[in-house]
Amino acid sequence: MDSQHCQEGWTLYQIPGPNMKGADVRADFHYYNWVDIYDTLGLGENVPIANGSGSDSLLVLDPQTEEWVVMRVPYPMGFYSRGLDGRIDDPDGGWKGRGVWANYGTNFNWHTEGARARPARWSSSRSDPTRSPDRATSLRSTRRIGIGRGACGD
Repeated sequence: MDSQHCQEGWTLYQIPGPNMKGADVRADFHYYNWVDIYDTLGLGENVPIANGSGSDSLLVLDPQTEEWVVMRVPYPMGFYSRGLDGRIDDPDGGWKGRGVWANYGTNFNWHTEGARARPARWSSSRSDPTRSPDRATSLRSTRRIGIGRGACGD
């Protein structure tokens, strides 16, 4: 890419995820992206997050290290996220007062076990700094996203 339209230039990052057999192109489906402008996850302001709809994950680009943080849902029947949003309930409550919500859309995800019988779900994610006091180690680790029913409970 040249700088004809953007004088600052572009930086493209290879996103992690599954590959098609025999190809070096990622096969993941990134339906939606969202920028955490308010540091909802505790990973910094203006952190881009993409849905890894084909890899049961949310993918966070750490702008400081230019590395991807893969947040996986520990749910055995798949996680097909289609949207993201952040919520800060208590700005002074640390990681317990904030979270990122990703919906589990049931459109076109019938390939997951039991998908036709399950309603849509929301999942919340909280970045728990107590699990790793070292920020660099914490960012490299896979984060756990808890499953919750409804848009308000976790």
